[in-house]
Amino acid sequence: MSDKRTTEKVGNTKWGNEPHEALAVGLYNVLIAQGVSLANSKDIVVDTMAHMGSPFTWEAIRPAVVESSRDPRWLVP
Repeated sequence: MSDKRTTEKVGNTKWGNEPHEALAVGLYNVLIAQGVSLANSKDIVVDTMAHMGSPFTWEAIRPAVVESSRDPRWLVP
């Protein structure tokens, strides 16, 4: 049996890229509010992404996190 998560949406079509990004931003804001540094948890992030089929290094992830965190949409009103 093949893993179709990369080619098929799960559930309804409301879960595209934008809702996934919003969920990631929400979880990021929870970490920040709790005083958790994403950099201090990088091994968990890298291992989780690899387990889910996206084997990136922290060096590849970090610029995306830094750039995204500067996006005003990430700021909680």
